[in-house]
Amino acid sequence: MRFSLVALMCVAGSAFAAQPPSVALDAPSAASTLQYDALDLAKLQAEDTRAALAGQPRRYAVTHRIKSIEVSADTSSGGEWTTLVDGRLIWRLPIRADGAVSIDVGFSRLRLPQGAELWLSDTQRSVVRGPYTDADNPRSGILALPMVPGSEAVLELIVPADKRELVDLQLGFVNHGYRSSSAADAVKSGTCNVDTGCAQGDAWRQQIRSAAHFTFTADAGLSCTGQLVNRSNGDRAPLFLTANHCLKDAPIAATVVVYWKYESPTCREVNSGANGNPLPLTIAAATQSGATLLATYAPSDMTLLRLSQAPPALADAYWSGWDRRNLAPTSAVTIHHPQGHEKRISFENDALAISDYEPTPAGDATTHLKVFDWDVGTTESRSSGAALWNADKRIVGTLHGGFAAC
Repeated sequence: MRFSLVALMCVAGSAFAAQPPSVALDAPSAASTLQYDALDLAKLQAEDTRAALAGQPRRYAVTHRIKSIEVSADTSSGGEWTTLVDGRLIWRLPIRADGAVSIDVGFSRLRLPQGAELWLSDTQRSVVRGPYTDADNPRSGILALPMVPGSEAVLELIVPADKRELVDLQLGFVNHGYRSSSAADAVKSGTCNVDTGCAQGDAWRQQIRSAAHFTFTADAGLSCTGQLVNRSNGDRAPLFLTANHCLKDAPIAATVVVYWKYESPTCREVNSGANGNPLPLTIAAATQSGATLLATYAPSDMTLLRLSQAPPALADAYWSGWDRRNLAPTSAVTIHHPQGHEKRISFENDALAISDYEPTPAGDATTHLKVFDWDVGTTESRSSGAALWNADKRIVGTLHGGFAAC
């Protein structure tokens, strides 16, 4: 029997087309490069297999912690300074992670003055993240940037010369990505999954806009699924619901990066080979960084975050409603990112049962809803945190474990 368990409901920037002015400069010197050796992929695969069996969130990167790279009023360590033709100063830090399929970074301390710009890009400029400005200064001081593809990247800070002493920046980590979503040997999501662009999703277009893929950094770079939820007053505060087993600590919430509209632009045929081939995360229409932990509750596997900013316009986001009554739905839908890949939609056409995560002798726990067998699509171990919607299109829980498969 295939089933999924769903916990009962309890109640900065996007992808930019701009380019930094350093495009016209010579590359920074090799001596200024932050270098990491290749990873032991066989060891990582064994660890990931054990983590998946334990129901842990999907790891996509090994995290290298850093304390030695900073720019502040009287300090500059690492990187290389240059003066631009317009008189502004530019600080560049090349990063090389041998064998990496992606690189992303996070700051343990960040404060930019007015007029400053922060950028992250791969060396080919195929993906450019930025500019991040003083409008993106996080209250916590912690900020993570979206990933760029490849094994080489460059971090750039541009600042007016008279504002140089107002910069306060410390690099906290580099994520050495090793899971490629497009390589021939990549882990693939099941071919029975249904793209959200297919006709089956037509009645759920608003809810599809609510769900998003997100990453965060704990002892490694991890990912799960989450979704926007509205408050009863309908004020559209940027509240983001996910699973407790994904994220439950405030410092880690600050490292959240949300990828909006990471979804196939076409409807691929179910059970075809193409349907199982994952698409690159860089197709996401928009991203944003940072969140605050509002609430978390382990028994029903719930975490509620408040995103640091409203979703960007390109996200075309939708705030889902919810239903906290202790009722088993007569049918259900989930919208999720299986294996951390592009967005899919799955359907259960039969009634669910009020249950618990692990059966107790008394059998009287009521923390979960049991999906006995998905009728269309499935869920996978890395769909964690995805919402379950009832027939009234209201969220009643978030995905927590189970043994569903194609």
